[in-house]
Amino acid sequence: MHDGDELLLSANTSGRPDLEYSWDFGDGTKTSYSTSYSTTHRFNTGAQDRTYQVRLLIRIPAQMQEFSGTQDVLITKKPLVLTSCTAGVVAVDDCKVESPSVSTSCNPSAPTNSTAFSVLTNLPGTYTYVWEKAQPMGGYTTWETISGATSSSYVVTFIYGVGQYRCTVTGGGQVGVSEVFSIEHYSSSKDIQYPCTPK
Repeated sequence: MHDGDELLLSANTSGRPDLEYSWDFGDGTKTSYSTSYSTTHRFNTGAQDRTYQVRLLIRIPAQMQEFSGTQDVLITKKPLVLTSCTAGVVAVDDCKVESPSVSTSCNPSAPTNSTAFSVLTNLPGTYTYVWEKAQPMGGYTTWETISGATSSSYVVTFIYGVGQYRCTVTGGGQVGVSEVFSIEHYSSSKDIQYPCTPK
């Protein structure tokens, strides 16, 4: 169960109509007695992992009897999830015959002569962004930090260049790495032996 999620708690008492229930959630809040044997609660841990001891009180008013039981509930912070977005030019013809393909799915006013790669986070907070570009090194790839690229978006202005990009996002005690971004390259030439290549 994650911080802020709704948790359903139920007493295993077969729904006897002569019982009343009260829940102490261990976070300073509790419910008044009622005949409902289940309840819901949201724990707010401040984006931390915490364990709460939940106490259930059951009473039989007609007999002036009361029973109780406890159970530990672990609440964990929500994981950081990144959503990627590419706006602007998404594919180019290396022969430069056909016009570049443009996507406006995440930005209706996307440019037609550049590409903006962006990352969105699922949690509020302050984040740092570090963009990197792939550098092929023989049979493997290293990632080189792009100087000054420290916002949630990175714009590529030379759309005919070949490159792969990614962003590392840090915040709230968590680190996430985006998917790899790139502009698709293709050749409109029908000459299989001498296709156009990126320039």
